[in-house]
Parts: sequence; C-alpha cells; structure tokens
Amino acid sequence: MLCLVSNNNHKIIEIEKKFTASKIKKLRNNDKVFEIIENANPESNSRLEKAINYIISRKKSFLEIINDGHLDLSNNSAERGVKPFVMARKNFLFSNTSNGAESSIVVFSILQTEIADGLDAKSYLKTLVDKIGSNPTEEGLESLLPWNIVL
Repeated sequence: MLCLVSNNNHKIIEIEKKFTASKIKKLRNNDKVFEIIENANPESNSRLEKAINYIISRKKSFLEIINDGHLDLSNNSAERGVKPFVMARKNFLFSNTSNGAESSIVVFSILQTEIADGLDAKSYLKTLVDKIGSNPTEEGLESLLPWNIVL
C-alpha cells in the first residue's frame, strides 16, 4: 500500500480540524501576548531585541492574524502538504517520457486530494479503478473526484 502521509501527520491534521475558528480565537489572548512582548527587556542589539522590534512594528498585522481564528500562525500545514512531493521527487526521475511524468503527477495529485478530503486511499483507488472504465466522459470523471465520490 502506498502511504503518502504518515499516521502521525494524519492525526495532527485530524486534531487541527477539531479546532474551529471560534475556539482558536478564544484560546488566543492578544492582550497577554503583547503585554509580554512589550514588557520584555532583551539585551541591546540581540536577536531577541530585533525580533521584538519586528513584531511591535507590525502589531496591527499580527493582531489581524491573532483575531482571525482561520489564519494559522505557522506554515506547518503547507509544509506537510509539500512533504510527499519532496519525498517522491527521485521517483519522478524514473519517468522516461513527459507523458509518464504527467501521469505520475496526476495520480499523485489525486491521492493528495483524497487524503486532504479524509478518504481511505486504498478504498478510493479501488473504487476509482472499478468505476472509471475505458473511455470516461467528463461528467463521469467529475463524479469520481474525491469530494464527489461515494465509496
């Protein structure tokens, strides 16, 4: 079985989905954050002082991020999304033709989309192969997309 996302990453994604924007917003305490930052007393010309000056000079933008529970404070989810492509890049070198490389990317993209939609990779691929047929129509293909398919 092809595993593109480790079980630990999948668990992290599931935990993140449980936190709604309103819950995240309640957990973030902007007054406390900036109270700590503004009262810090770092050494002069230190990296910490530069970081504090950076965040204070961008306080308005940072508060927008804190106040919107939909926005993430890190790029971890984006990095997790790219990781399978990075890990598979050497495999893509073995595509002998541009058509082979394009086919690999299409399959890889479909798998990543189905993982993002929370489907079981093995069940989805089996259903996809069983239903696709030899000459599918555009509507037929549309019905097989991860967000439309019934497993």
